[in-house]
Amino acid sequence: MIKNNYYEGFVSAITLNEINNIPENHKEKFIKLIDNDDDTINNIEYIGNLLIKKKIIPENMMDDALHISNYIFSSMNYLISWNCKHITNAKVLREIKILLLNEGINKNIEIYTPMEVIYV
Repeated sequence: MIKNNYYEGFVSAITLNEINNIPENHKEKFIKLIDNDDDTINNIEYIGNLLIKKKIIPENMMDDALHISNYIFSSMNYLISWNCKHITNAKVLREIKILLLNEGINKNIEIYTPMEVIYV
């Protein structure tokens, strides 16, 4: 659906780091360039750290916190993840929304598994 321009995709820097661990012959299929300014990067790190500090995301799962934070500061409408323990989880979503309200961030976040959005 992204390939057919039905959806616009976004790949975070965290995902790009993860992609670096896959075999060379598959990397080109996944790599996308992203461009974040310093303020955005600082905001991403701040919210990522808050997600850990408030125990919304476990301390040893900083990459998950940064995935969420990257999404929050992106122009994307949805975060799609198979990680049902720390990301695609109703309790986590509720706590993130409360955190954002407390921080004065007005973004309607929506987090789904791929299966929830695969059909139009």
